[in-house]
Amino acid sequence: MGFLEKFKLLFKVQKPIGEIAKAVSDVKKTKKWLQFSVTVLGSLAATAGALTGVISPVAQLVAVTVLQAAYNILRGADKAEDSDVKGTLRTTEFWTTGLAEIQKGLVAVQTGGVNAEWLASATLIVGYALSFGQNLSSRTLPSAPAETEKK
Repeated sequence: MGFLEKFKLLFKVQKPIGEIAKAVSDVKKTKKWLQFSVTVLGSLAATAGALTGVISPVAQLVAVTVLQAAYNILRGADKAEDSDVKGTLRTTEFWTTGLAEIQKGLVAVQTGGVNAEWLASATLIVGYALSFGQNLSSRTLPSAPAETEKK
């Protein structure tokens, strides 16, 4: 790969990395930083534990799935009151879900201790939670019904 190809690749990679950094920066500015931190640090700790043999791969699968599913639903519920609409690639739910799926796949491949049905079920649960959270966030709270004038 020549210098020109490497330079082009740098610009292709720069946009997604900038979007991830922007999403994390937006979360840092809010009170939701605790939810984000617990989810990411818990997932990373569970993955490190499974890869080093401290916990079983199935325990890592369950822990990461529960953390990510809860995060997706909580963030959706928090956003239900907000009128701001973000694109999918600008949400932390999307990026942390991707990270969780990569971690589960890595542990499954490295340890061989997770069967395909469990892995598929865990991915399905996180996917449903992401969808549920996004549906919650796109809803607006009902306003008080307008009073009709009596004649």
